Amino acid sequence: MSEPVLRGHCLCGACTFELIGPHNFVGRCHGESCRPATTSPFITWIGQENGRWAWTGDTPVSYQSSPSNERGFCGTCGTPMFFRSERFANELHFYAALLSDPNAVTPTEQYHSDESLAWTGVALEQPAR
Repeated sequence: MSEPVLRGHCLCGACTFELIGPHNFVGRCHGESCRPATTSPFITWIGQENGRWAWTGDTPVSYQSSPSNERGFCGTCGTPMFFRSERFANELHFYAALLSDPNAVTPTEQYHSDESLAWTGVALEQPAR
């Protein structure tokens, strides 16, 4: 039996990807460094183990946003695509909103809720991570 595959893409469709099998986590981040990168009050991330994801279209362009962190985006339309950190060396974080079916995942964790904006509503439980 084959493992489930989720597919996603940027706004223009140039950068596409597949997530294969289970995720390490699906969680919301309210961090001050994530918000400006996407101009959103919070981000829903999918943590996917290396070797369990693939670029199936153009490879995103990357930007070193801080000494140990890298953010990727489509070189054509600018859509944010991923986050990579030395802190999580064996996984890549994908934006859940890029999935062809974003309802295929549900966040179960929350990060940096102490940095959340007051107008975003009620926060989820803060897991130890």
